[in-house]
Amino acid sequence: MSVTTEDNDNFLSLWKDFSQNTGFHGINKLSHSTNKLRLIIWSIILVACTTFLVMFVTTQIIDYYNYPVITNMYTETHSELQFPAVTICNLNSLKKSSILNDTRMENHYLKLSLLDEYATPTNWSDPFFKEQNFFEKRTLDNVLTDHKDYSQSWRFGERYLMPKEYESFLILRSGPCLTFNLNDKLTAQITGSNFNLNAWVNIDAANDYFGESYGSGLKFKVHDPKEYPDFDGISDYYVEPGREISATITKNEFEYLSKPYKAMANSYCREKSNSDGTDYYSTHCFKDCFARHMLTSCGCIDFTANKATASLLKTCDCPMSCKFTRKNYINLRIYFDQLKTIVSKQTPKYSAGEMFGMYYLIL
Repeated sequence: MSVTTEDNDNFLSLWKDFSQNTGFHGINKLSHSTNKLRLIIWSIILVACTTFLVMFVTTQIIDYYNYPVITNMYTETHSELQFPAVTICNLNSLKKSSILNDTRMENHYLKLSLLDEYATPTNWSDPFFKEQNFFEKRTLDNVLTDHKDYSQSWRFGERYLMPKEYESFLILRSGPCLTFNLNDKLTAQITGSNFNLNAWVNIDAANDYFGESYGSGLKFKVHDPKEYPDFDGISDYYVEPGREISATITKNEFEYLSKPYKAMANSYCREKSNSDGTDYYSTHCFKDCFARHMLTSCGCIDFTANKATASLLKTCDCPMSCKFTRKNYINLRIYFDQLKTIVSKQTPKYSAGEMFGMYYLIL
């Protein structure tokens, strides 16, 4: 089928009309140019600009669907701040005077300590272990009888506190620990070491037995009262006997965007709610995961850790929370130096409206 002269004229007329009225710059330079060199130059410019536009739009669309974020940091000032919880653990919590003086008992606790390589295999068929109730279910009170008492005095500001009202016992993987202000009752209105938490703790070093450490002393962690105080070795404090330590704390809040945005380079966070409506924390999740594994494997739940714990926890699906807050006699002084909150908040780098607006300006 041949193309008639009339068809060519109609096409040229349409092209001329389009090139003179389009908003695409440079098209009009091609419609009525009689100079071939000028026509070639404008054609190259037009092709280059079109290629750049396509590449730019493609790159922006790909970047948009990678869900990039911007992290904004700002400081909020307060007239008062809720005081965090403080969990204290004795590095040698076992009480020697409560442990039976027997080589089999000594070997058992040696095997649970850092000196386990010097222990011999335990003969569990020995009637001795049944006589000592090793196979009986143990309660919290029963476990605490083997461990040292936390003889301490609490002072917050200028008043002394009743220990029973503000302290709670928890059994962590390293043994029994004491948590102060677990119920989130205290508020700091004045800064400084003399006006916040002051604690005097007797570690009873003379009663040290095989512990999780080669030395004596305390470790403590400042944390959100709702969060399980898992000691990770990063935000922990260690104190020797006979020392005084002053720990300045700052309240930090982190707010991350949930999926499809990534909280970190290669991980997502989880919204702060469980199926039962309670707040989600990754430390609680790891604790429950570890307990379920122990229950499935051996029909019991152990409060101590072992060498397989670290590799086991890697199999747990416990991403970080999308929002969370971080914070012989030993004297602990834990205090706010400023009534401020440092907030780190993620926001999307692009919104759909911004993307369409940008393309409208380009075109």
